[in-house]
Amino acid sequence: MRGMNWAPVFLWPVLLAGAQPAAVTGTALYRERIAMPPGAVFEATLEEVGKTGAQPVVLGRMRKEDAGQPPYAFSISYDKGKVRRRRTYVVKARVLVDGSPRFESELVRVLTRGKGREAGTLLMRAATAQAAANAPLAGTHWTLATLAGKKVTLEPGQKEPHLVFNAGEKRAGGFTGCNRMSASYETSGNGLTFGYGMGTLMACARGMELEDAFRKVLPDVKSYRIEGGRLELLDGAGKVLAGFEAKPAP
Repeated sequence: MRGMNWAPVFLWPVLLAGAQPAAVTGTALYRERIAMPPGAVFEATLEEVGKTGAQPVVLGRMRKEDAGQPPYAFSISYDKGKVRRRRTYVVKARVLVDGSPRFESELVRVLTRGKGREAGTLLMRAATAQAAANAPLAGTHWTLATLAGKKVTLEPGQKEPHLVFNAGEKRAGGFTGCNRMSASYETSGNGLTFGYGMGTLMACARGMELEDAFRKVLPDVKSYRIEGGRLELLDGAGKVLAGFEAKPAP
């Protein structure tokens, strides 16, 4: 194995030509007389939804760390040039404590089908018992499912990229599409950062493009969240960089 230093890559925000910035606004609250602890996170997301079972497409997300108590006002920025009038768009809101949902709202339609950019007041309810069944970060075989908002598609017979976190050694190891890798990591609450990484240096006929994209997102990871059997790695703005599914180890 040859060592490799994966230095963080700093990306400055760039406004793409033709982008049409807009925002969906609203307020979220819950009625229970429960105070949120320090460090609770409020999150509101704008998504395009399609057929039942299909992965929603995230158009924008607002995330507020150490959110305090409700009500929570939100403004979700998005590019209205990506909105299609025949498609359906929804807003959802939730409060997370230690990375797990504590309160969450139902989906509220916006933008199309007679709806506008004002979502109104979203009523959040106590999250279901699913949070108690969340797979742990460490020790779970996390198979890569989405990358940069796109579903990961493999060719027949191609091995699935994955990560396994070892809490004792504070290292994450796995397969990135062509080569095996290992990197140090640190966690604090739902914060997550990757450190020094190393991996094999084989050249493969397939999987190299996916591997390059997979490895490039790791230095940008700042936090994570787990819902049931799904793990999402987030950047500093709360954008989902990669999504994983918990699967039995092969």
